[in-house]
Amino acid sequence: MKFDYIINAVNEVVETVGSRNLEDICSYYKILIKRHDLQRKLKAYFYYNPADEVPIIVIDSNIHEIFYRVLMAHELGHYFLHRQTGMVHPFVFQEFELLEAEEKNAIQDEEFEANMFASELLIEDEAALEALHSHAFFNAASILKVPPALLDLKLRTFSHKGYTAYSSNYAKGNYLKEDKAAYGSAEYSEYC
Repeated sequence: MKFDYIINAVNEVVETVGSRNLEDICSYYKILIKRHDLQRKLKAYFYYNPADEVPIIVIDSNIHEIFYRVLMAHELGHYFLHRQTGMVHPFVFQEFELLEAEEKNAIQDEEFEANMFASELLIEDEAALEALHSHAFFNAASILKVPPALLDLKLRTFSHKGYTAYSSNYAKGNYLKEDKAAYGSAEYSEYC
């Protein structure tokens, strides 16, 4: 999926809803948000059953609030970009160890795209540019209240918008899966 497609998808959502507020977006599109104790085995997932016609985002109740926003935006990315995959393979986004290599790559691409969607939705261009102009990369991420990997993904979209910005290639496609700070480890303080 192209950067421009993801940028346009976010712009369309924001324009339609009239807000970047995640709760407003979920309300407008009738997406149910649930918090359950997923026992730190899974941070969040998106599920859509066409028979119920109710898209659901489930987020681990153990997640810190700063990551709650990131995970919700990520799962919204799956809703807007990969809804058909979520209908066919409802839990495909988090449990793919047994899949063939080609299927794993496709899922990793979808995870990366959902992360790009989250970065575009949560970080406005002007706010990122201002924070990065005045502060070092990690301080800018802290000011924007996002993980550094999400800010790095935002930088990757800038070249597609005509800005000059250099990504540090800090973010990996599966950074949300591996980021233990979401549960309050010592690294959590770097995001606050």
